[in-house]
Amino acid sequence: QASEAVEAELAALEQELGAGAGGGGRRGVLLLWRDSPSLRLPLLNAAAMMVGQQLSGINAVFYYSTTFFSSAGLDSPVAGTLLASAVNVLAMLASSAMMECAGRRRLLLVGIGGMFLS
Repeated sequence: QASEAVEAELAALEQELGAGAGGGGRRGVLLLWRDSPSLRLPLLNAAAMMVGQQLSGINAVFYYSTTFFSSAGLDSPVAGTLLASAVNVLAMLASSAMMECAGRRRLLLVGIGGMFLS
């Protein structure tokens, strides 16, 4: 009985997957840009935020943090990496709490403004 339910679920998933492959459900970003003028600004905002994150260099800081702290002369570069990661988590928790009060839009605008000024 359970295997029949699993088989029915798999058949339904395969049917949905087949419908999506024919262009029924999935759309590319370029099609969204071309066919949906109301989505152009949100797409542009999302792309700008992703580019801004890459250009800020924070990914490189976390990736090479142990090397940075070792070159800086820290006795325990792993502890420095853990401290930097802890600060990142605490900032995320603080921003999550602030989102409830100030809202996402205001926090994004303030963050982008700060990145622009720095």
